[in-house]
Amino acid sequence: MAASADKEDMICLNDRLGDVVAKVDKLRSGSGQDSSTFIKTIDCLKDEIKKIKTAYDLELSRLRPVLCPLINLQRILNRKKNINQCCHYIKRGKVSVRTFVW
Repeated sequence: MAASADKEDMICLNDRLGDVVAKVDKLRSGSGQDSSTFIKTIDCLKDEIKKIKTAYDLELSRLRPVLCPLINLQRILNRKKNINQCCHYIKRGKVSVRTFVW
């Protein structure tokens, strides 16, 4: 069973490789464009990515002073909620204090 599945996987991978090779050959011969056009396009995309990354970093820097205290407050509230739940179970007699690891 495993051998047939492996064989099918190899056939599928071989077909995909054939498709990739055909596409590369088509781009090399049939496009009629030299590689400088592709290089220019890639450079433009790299510049655009740098601009987006810079904008993202600036926005994150702007929001970090606001978000960090909120995240810390949320952690404190979660701890308080967990402590209150533990106290509730202790008061109801369902759990003894010895069962909690403090």
